[in-house]
Amino acid sequence: MDFLKIEGLVRHFGGTRAVDGMDLSLTEGELLCIIGPNGCGKTTLFNLICGELRPQAGTIRLQGRDLTRLKPHDIARCGVIRKFQVPSVYDGLSVERNLRLASGAPLLRRGVRLDMDELAAMAGFTRVEMARPAGELAHGRKQWLEIAMVLAAGPSLVLLDEPTAGMTREETARTVRLIRDIHARYGISMIMIEHDMGFVERLECDVAVMMRGRVITRGSFADVRGVDAVREAYLGASA
Repeated sequence: MDFLKIEGLVRHFGGTRAVDGMDLSLTEGELLCIIGPNGCGKTTLFNLICGELRPQAGTIRLQGRDLTRLKPHDIARCGVIRKFQVPSVYDGLSVERNLRLASGAPLLRRGVRLDMDELAAMAGFTRVEMARPAGELAHGRKQWLEIAMVLAAGPSLVLLDEPTAGMTREETARTVRLIRDIHARYGISMIMIEHDMGFVERLECDVAVMMRGRVITRGSFADVRGVDAVREAYLGASA
């Protein structure tokens, strides 16, 4: 049985079908990057998985449980946690307090118990930094803190929406290492939306390409970048 199974998912806005009969599956412990041009339906897909939007058709199942009509807080109880593109941390609280609040979230059904000190170390926070207000952190480090907070909550499935948005090249490389280290250590299932092809390539995971509300191809980065539709979308028809 697939860990996550999406079948025939449809969501339209007027005459626009943002998600158009989409099928997608994920095995337990799998990393998956979803790429595609702006407007192809990636964010709408995340909103449907999290319950922020309701589909007009189709089903979403996590470990056999139907999430399709559940409310967002009930889906969170099932262990589905999303990190948005813009970091959302408690600026006035210390880094350590942010992590402790996340680990004590009462709504979540624990997927994997994660050690806060280990998470902090993996995210690169020293003891001194743990005592600093989160609002003093640079943008990239706020992103790493929020990733650590999402994981501290003990999710079963993590959705990361452009985790490297606004990062420098060095910060992006560090984010790749962080995600790979977390996955190697805990084996948590993760789906990422990302536009940075350098990040996607370095992550070395399965890649699904969305176009017009559907997955048109899936495979390794080397496989999908050779598809004509992908080359045209990212490089232009002349490529």
